[in-house]
Amino acid sequence: MASGDPTPDSVVLWTRVSVAASDTVAVEWTVATDPALADPVAGGSVDASPAADHTVHVVVAGLRPSTTYWYGFRAGGDRSPIGRTRTLPSPDGPVERLRLGVVCCSHYATGYFNAYARLAERDVDLVVHLGDYIYEAEAKHERWTRLHRPRGRCLTLPDYRARHAQYKTDPDLQALHARHPMVAVWDDHELAGNAWWDGAAGHVPLTDGDWPRRRAAAVRAYREWMPSGLPDPADPYRIWRTVRLGPLADLVLLDTRLKGRERPAAGRRPVLGVHRRDRALLDPAQWEWLEEVLAPVAMSAAGSGGGPPGSDGGAPGVPGTGAVGRPWAVVASQVVMAPIHLLAAGGAVGRRLGAVGGGLVVNPGQWDGYPDERERLLRLLAARGGPALVLSGDLHSSWVSQLALDGGRGAPVAADFTVPAVSAPTFARALAPKVPGARSALERAIRRSNRHVAWVETAAHGYLLLDVTADRVEGQWWHVDRVGRRTEVEHLAATWSVRRDDPHPLPGP
Repeated sequence: MASGDPTPDSVVLWTRVSVAASDTVAVEWTVATDPALADPVAGGSVDASPAADHTVHVVVAGLRPSTTYWYGFRAGGDRSPIGRTRTLPSPDGPVERLRLGVVCCSHYATGYFNAYARLAERDVDLVVHLGDYIYEAEAKHERWTRLHRPRGRCLTLPDYRARHAQYKTDPDLQALHARHPMVAVWDDHELAGNAWWDGAAGHVPLTDGDWPRRRAAAVRAYREWMPSGLPDPADPYRIWRTVRLGPLADLVLLDTRLKGRERPAAGRRPVLGVHRRDRALLDPAQWEWLEEVLAPVAMSAAGSGGGPPGSDGGAPGVPGTGAVGRPWAVVASQVVMAPIHLLAAGGAVGRRLGAVGGGLVVNPGQWDGYPDERERLLRLLAARGGPALVLSGDLHSSWVSQLALDGGRGAPVAADFTVPAVSAPTFARALAPKVPGARSALERAIRRSNRHVAWVETAAHGYLLLDVTADRVEGQWWHVDRVGRRTEVEHLAATWSVRRDDPHPLPGP
């Protein structure tokens, strides 16, 4: 059982019932103000049917803002464990601080979810998952800690359902969901490796079949098995949305992976490389929404006036305060927005590092492969008139970077906080030779080639704690000591913050 997509007065509850494949079973649910469920405030019954793989979603409305609730389910004579969830603050309510836990890239086969276990023990208001919640295939050339069941790659709806079901059996993931509400977006491995709208590097039509059919199966299983609502009930492929964190921040959840994403740059021919700047990453509808959400204060006040908390309307400034009082724009991107360039490399080394466009080493699947799209979004943030921060994942490492206009040569706009993987193989494991000092040398090379990178750590798994106040946002990178076995050991790797009036990231104590 799990909860997700909270607003000031509602939350989505989720569970799945294990019954015969053809059965439909009634599931009773209860929400209360106490862990014993002795003081219920809402309840009802819903059917778990084969059509939805016996998963259940309940939107519970009429709740109080900034309030902790407990919930449980019953099917026949069986009762679920008791879960805990929390609503978000109202947009005009008093709130001094919100704490988010941010995670990504949890590969069941390559490690235990120790980061989930440690985050479950934290006092956070909301967990933000930046994608790769599941992996559709085993990692090549990796030692497996445990085995996917069924083995092999997911290609069909039963495959994806079974993979989600296996991940939900993990005790650390269960603990995280039972303790905290979650908002999530997908990345590529919920579908196929290095996916875009019309295909994926991890999909070969000759052997894997029709891509639109596989894409639809993956998205359907994701919708069934995640504790999320539909931002647009008429469009199951829309995942971008705004989550209002009271008066402090707007959490802007992007889809940088699927709808609108054009095939990434590949190869060494300029026509396919990074020299083509106009490659599309977001679709027109998402851009239209972003332009409204990130509109300057005067435009917002004159326009739609925003929407209800948790909706996708615009975000006007705090009345009477002008641009200074605008909430933070916390932009959640599946892939890293900051430029990351290494030295030119050729041959097999260059191909392994992702060399495109004449040997320049970049990751074409990140915003680096879509430079005009990145510039467009940064200009929206710059014109917005309020503080901004980007959260990103996918790179299996920890970074703090500066985002600036004009390809990094112009005015600074925001910081990019990149969170490490929960258990997927790390950046250093993929790129650093397995000799003493190789990881440190790799990180020094990154810093030399990317002066806008304030800090990087490439070898650890973990999670990010993000404290949001009106005046600043502080991130703490917590790293676990291993994923090859279950462990409770973690340590604080770094603390960085951004002030409301200064987009430069500042190191903490």
